[in-house]
Amino acid sequence: MKTPDKSFLNAVQLNCDISDARDHGIYSICILVLRLRGLYKWEKGIEPWDEPEASEVLDWIDKREQYWDTLIERDFLPVEMNGSHYDPFDTKSINDYLYKNGLYYGAGYGQSMKSIFFVADILEERQVGSNQVIVLGREFARELAGPFALRQNDRIIIRREPLKHFLTNHLQEILPSAREVMAEVFRKYSPKNKNCILPKEAIRQHLDSITNQEIPVFIHHEIGETQNTPLSGEAFQNTISDFPDSLVEFFCRAVKDTLADTHENGMLGFIIKEERKQSLGLYLSFLNGIRRILFPEIAGVIEDFVLRNQGDWETIDKVREQGWQENYRRAEEVAELITTTKNNDHFLQKMDERFFKPLQIGQ
Repeated sequence: MKTPDKSFLNAVQLNCDISDARDHGIYSICILVLRLRGLYKWEKGIEPWDEPEASEVLDWIDKREQYWDTLIERDFLPVEMNGSHYDPFDTKSINDYLYKNGLYYGAGYGQSMKSIFFVADILEERQVGSNQVIVLGREFARELAGPFALRQNDRIIIRREPLKHFLTNHLQEILPSAREVMAEVFRKYSPKNKNCILPKEAIRQHLDSITNQEIPVFIHHEIGETQNTPLSGEAFQNTISDFPDSLVEFFCRAVKDTLADTHENGMLGFIIKEERKQSLGLYLSFLNGIRRILFPEIAGVIEDFVLRNQGDWETIDKVREQGWQENYRRAEEVAELITTTKNNDHFLQKMDERFFKPLQIGQ
């Protein structure tokens, strides 16, 4: 692996910082603090399970916010590579040079259209069905969001460092609704532990193993997203752009994610085929907010299966199929509204009537 050019990395990191300065307001205070803590750990080379002194992090956050104030009006920089300058979103041209040196450059848009940039080592490449998958390791530049799984230029990208931090936070702070199941499926990592929250020592010992086991699961979420659905295409992306950081965006993304998970080739379909009990427990713990409202039946059957030895994988698969069909119908209705409503106000009114009020979302 060739060491990345310093001027190139500086330009990418500055674009990361500009993105954070512009759009950190999309996060709630709690989520923003969590994201900042993760960014601090990355900058300082702190392991996911270790916690820095709170006073040091708060001082760093204060300085970071002051730095953001100087960047908020800046435009993204072009990226210089091998003597040429490229638009920072021209990932194909940039990777044509980086890829042969064992590096990967990512750029795109995430939640609420926040710009995302990163540079990382290529750890491995694998083929999953017809999908090329690249697993990335050490990261040289990144922004606040740090998505750990994404699709770019027809490739599925898994960022192992952000995934390790995500799993660490998740294993230490499981939602109450999934605690019994998580305690059962993760007991092998800490036999004497009576609750689902894995102690630091267990995470330290087993995090790499847990991460490696779960990477294929997240790959299959991305595979599920490649399946053609009513919410695929430009019209859907335009709708997200028209309603950033809103109930419309959160609902539409939740429907799309649920379809990806419940597709026979998606995350839950893969878990069932491979009979991955640990991954099933994790899936239940991920299921919160709007996604839990869209797919409520799955929680009960997973709890019965894991805690009470009731049901089997076939039962879970039937519920998966029902969840896919129900949310495919919802996706069709949303797609119809996108193409038939007169304007944004009319669209928002119809979404409220058909979905938000009946499902008691945002009430």
